[in-house]
Amino acid sequence: MIARTFFLFIYLLGPLICCGQIVVQGRVLNEDLKPLVCAVANPSVSEKVLTDNNGDFSMKSKPGDTLIFSGIGFTDEIRIVGNSTKKINVILMNKQVNCLGAVWSKKEYKRANKRINALYRKLYATANKQNLWEL
Repeated sequence: MIARTFFLFIYLLGPLICCGQIVVQGRVLNEDLKPLVCAVANPSVSEKVLTDNNGDFSMKSKPGDTLIFSGIGFTDEIRIVGNSTKKINVILMNKQVNCLGAVWSKKEYKRANKRINALYRKLYATANKQNLWEL
């Protein structure tokens, strides 16, 4: 009877312990659309991995986890893992390109932000068109 109760407990508790854990994979490129070696951190579980020479990474995470992509000389990018997220591809922008730390008026900030967002859209569209995200 005790053994049956123990196995029932483990059977019911098991999914709660590992519930929702998935392996997230992806690729990180720079603004020249070249693979980038950088760090990928998941502060929720204090885990960090480095991308390989092709910019590829793989790490376990759960929906709702925050992944921080950072490289020396590049502006950090933050992505939230969704319920069905299995692939996250990122382009890290050179800090000089996006003028990090510049002091702007509200109008100048909106103009610069619009320019940077347009550049990101163009880079992601080019990467998709050239099929650069395939692992």
